[in-house]
Parts: sequence; structure tokens; C-alpha cells
Amino acid sequence: MFSPPKWPRMTDEDLAMMRKADPALRQGPMYHQFSEAFAAFCDTSGQENPKEKLYVLPVANGTVSLELILKALGIQRGDEVILPAYTFVATLSSIAYTGALPVLADIEPDTYNLSPEDCQRKITPRTKAIVAVAVAGRPFDLDAMEEIAKRHHLPLIVDAAQAVGALWQGRSIASYGLCASFSCQNTKNLTCGEGGIITTADGAFYEKLSALLKEEPGTALGEVSCALLLSQLRSLPEQMEQRAHASSYLNHHLKDSRLVQPLFQDPRITLDACHLYVLRTRYRELAEAGFSRADLIREASALGLPLSGGYQPLYDLPSVRSERTTRLVGGQIDLTPLPNCRIASYEEGLWLEQFWLLAEDRELDEILVVFAQLERRFFG
Repeated sequence: MFSPPKWPRMTDEDLAMMRKADPALRQGPMYHQFSEAFAAFCDTSGQENPKEKLYVLPVANGTVSLELILKALGIQRGDEVILPAYTFVATLSSIAYTGALPVLADIEPDTYNLSPEDCQRKITPRTKAIVAVAVAGRPFDLDAMEEIAKRHHLPLIVDAAQAVGALWQGRSIASYGLCASFSCQNTKNLTCGEGGIITTADGAFYEKLSALLKEEPGTALGEVSCALLLSQLRSLPEQMEQRAHASSYLNHHLKDSRLVQPLFQDPRITLDACHLYVLRTRYRELAEAGFSRADLIREASALGLPLSGGYQPLYDLPSVRSERTTRLVGGQIDLTPLPNCRIASYEEGLWLEQFWLLAEDRELDEILVVFAQLERRFFG
């Protein structure tokens, strides 16, 4: 039934740009050209009052970017770093890499992003940083998180792995916190197959990161990958408009659905990166009719629409619960279930991959037809 848009996309222009790169060079012309282009992209995409100069460091991948940030901060064993329990495991593994103890906080029930209130509760004298994640490309409450970080004299690390191009109150997400970390892995909206980006407006912190890149071979992104990102960056604004339109179109038509509801649309989000299209299953209504989210996912798949349930809570992952991780971080991670995260992971969250948001309206209408069919199936 469906013919989803292909992703990633490769053009003749991309190939031509890659051929210009010298793979033998380290932090050569393409590295610097992309750094400058990405800084300009972040400063001009709706940002009226940029803080100051934005420094950009292309790195090997999105996990390395977080590891370098934490290392530059001097995070070590005995320290604690707060993060949401609803995120990809690399956010936690980068903290464990330093030997620090990851401290899991709950999410907001209507955005699936880190709860400022629970983050505040988790701060102790041993807390040395906060890593807040823009899940699915949607900025979290940056105002609240910056205020908490400032009040407690903690660095705020913006994990924007999925949020390239996102804007909060007209400012690029890259300009918030002490620094931001992006992923350019194969599924991401800006991709070179495998890569990452660090941004910061703090010159002294930039120098620390630059020194680490020079000390640790293989951490800087290669010339060919930078060339591909430089080319792909040209297509990103148009693709972001397409994703934003598709997300808005689906939200409008599904807002009154008996099956699902869109996430809360925070008016302070000027632009959602729309890396994933995320819905909340009306699981209570489904349960009353004798069904569950698992039934919805199964039936949607049978109709050709590949929905998924999204993340498991980090505290339930075998790798996080393992004795090896306990030894690595020098203590037991608190694995207490968190109520909002549990509901999002096991009963409510519903994901559609980002490339579907590059579809034409007629294809989006086919998605809506599936939801209408499922609504009739479950509610008669």
C-alpha cells in the first residue's frame, strides 16, 4: 500500500563534493568549511539575537561528542550526571565512559522530554552536570532547564542528537546550555552515515575540546564525511519545511482521534526538527474496548504502516542493569521505575520514522486512512 520516501538521499552534488575531499587530511579544508557553514546555519535559521560567536567541532559520531564534552568538563568517578530515562542508551553510556554515576530522571507526560521538576529533585552535592535530550527532535523546556542549571551552577549539556535545525523561541538549539551535541548517523535528518557535531559559545570550553581532538586520533570527523555534510546541509532547510508541514498536517487530522493524540505543541518551539513523528496512544480507551497498544501496532503493520513503541526505559535495559556497568560507574544506578517513562515506553508512545514526513500529502492521507480503519476496528 505504501511507498515511503527513500532515506538517506544521495545526489550528484553530494558525490561531487565528496570527490573534492582529501581523505588523507585531518581537520583540513572541508572540516573548516563545514564548521563555518554549520555555525552560519545555526545563527541565521530564525535566531534574532545570537548570544555570541558559535564554535563548531565536527566529530566521529554523536556518542563521541558526548564523551568529549564530559571529559572536557572533568567528569569522573564519584560524580553524578542527570539524564532522562527515556532516551537512546548512548546518552547513558557516554556518562558511564567517564566513570560517573548516571542519575535517571522522569519525563513530562505530554512531551516525553526531561521533566524539570524531577531533574531538580535528583540534584545532590555530587551532581556535576545535566544532560537534557531533545527527544524526536522536539526542544525540551530550555528556559526551565537553563534556569535550574544556572541556579545550581551546573553545566547544561543539550543532547540534540535528533534535533538539528530546531529552534526554541527563535534561537537555534545549538546556542543553549554550555554546549550542544548532534548526531549525523545514517537515520538522522543531517547525515554523513556516521558523524557528530559539538557546538558551544564558550571560547575557553572550545579550546579544551579542540585540545582533546588533537590528543585523541580518530575523534575528529574526516574530510570526506565533512564534505558530504556540507553538501547535505544545503538541502536541510527545505526538508525541515517538509517535515514540519507533514507533522502539522497529521496532527491536525488526528487531534480528534479516539485512538491517538499528538504530543503537546509548546508555543515556545519555533521549529521542531521532526526527527520522529510521535503520538500518544489513548491506551485507557483502548483498554476499555479490550485492546492495547500492542494490538494497534500489530494491526497497523498488517495494513502496511510500520509503527513502533519507541524507547524502553534505560533502567530496564540489560546493559544498564549489568554488573559490568555497576563496576564501571563505581556504584549501583538507581533502577527505580519512573511513572511517566513507564507509560510512554510500554503503554502510550507510538513512533513513525522521520522519512515518512517527507511524503506528499496524498501519501499522508493514506496514513490517515489506516488510522481511520483502525479506529473502526477497535471501536466499531
